[in-house]
Amino acid sequence: MSLSRTVGLSPSPSLSFFHTVFKSYIESKNSGRALVLFRQLLQSNVRPNDLTFSLLLMACGSSSSSSALNSMKERLEANQIQTHLVKSGGDQFVYVSTALLNLYMKLGCIKHAQLMFDDMRDGDVVSWNALICGYSRNGYDFGALELFVQMLREDFIPSHTTMVSLVPSYGPRERGSRESQALLCEVAAAVFSF
Repeated sequence: MSLSRTVGLSPSPSLSFFHTVFKSYIESKNSGRALVLFRQLLQSNVRPNDLTFSLLLMACGSSSSSSALNSMKERLEANQIQTHLVKSGGDQFVYVSTALLNLYMKLGCIKHAQLMFDDMRDGDVVSWNALICGYSRNGYDFGALELFVQMLREDFIPSHTTMVSLVPSYGPRERGSRESQALLCEVAAAVFSF
């Protein structure tokens, strides 16, 4: 007997039901079950929407095990999610694309994340933050600082999150070269000018 019959649910649950379960997987940091649920959603002919993808990506990115996030299986699943996202048109929503960008960064897929960002139609401060934070988190401190300067040049106003994500980028690794020092001076000038 299926669980849906046992608890009196319809054999074909609605999209809101799936969203509720995705939220519970986010809270319990259970990315594996979120992916299984997404497959069940597709098999039940329920059409995912932008919120579905956002919740799925948050659930996948909430895994408490960093080694699980770095497996090839996780990267393949992220690519499959992106394929479904593009096919459904969900990539037109900046917050969904940003969630995928953030997942790619957590997986260490810097190039995929950068491509996602470059393909965004209407990036915002949140998408800039995800990219800058991801570069910093993955040890690309100089790249994070360069992105910050680019963000300012494109007239985006950094938030507190932007500034906090840059803190590790000011570490000793980035102080050595003249190029690094010049960039740090440019960052400091930009920060104090706005």
